[in-house]
Amino acid sequence: MSAYKHSRGSLFLLELIINILLFSVLLVIGLKFFMKAHNLTAATTELHSCVTACTNAATVFENSNGDFDKIKEKYPDSVHKENQMTIFLDRNFNNCEKKLSAYTLHINLHDREPKDRILKATIEIKSPKRSVYSITASKYLQLTPLLKEVPDHEK
Repeated sequence: MSAYKHSRGSLFLLELIINILLFSVLLVIGLKFFMKAHNLTAATTELHSCVTACTNAATVFENSNGDFDKIKEKYPDSVHKENQMTIFLDRNFNNCEKKLSAYTLHINLHDREPKDRILKATIEIKSPKRSVYSITASKYLQLTPLLKEVPDHEK
């Protein structure tokens, strides 16, 4: 009787299939990590840009003593209503028209008493889906001396 001898080719083929399967699984896992890292990088970049835009708006607000007309000089395409100003920003966080905007930055003045020397505003940046970042800016308004009329007999 003749004995059947297994060929070595079928063993090689099985080993090759197992290696391809293993590398495919590792490739899928590696791609997941790269995609997650890419998404985290994009979210971090967006947040950093939003922080910078809010900080810039807070600086302009503080330097202008909360005067929306002076703020409008820096952001000419903005819209001002009562105690709120809306600034439109494109994807690169540059000032733009409303129809081209990807983000809106809102400056909301807080109500204050006439004797209160601190001017406060909430500055918030929003994407179409959510609020991304918000800060509160405060500006201390210096006391100014009141000019009194000097009576004629003291002149």
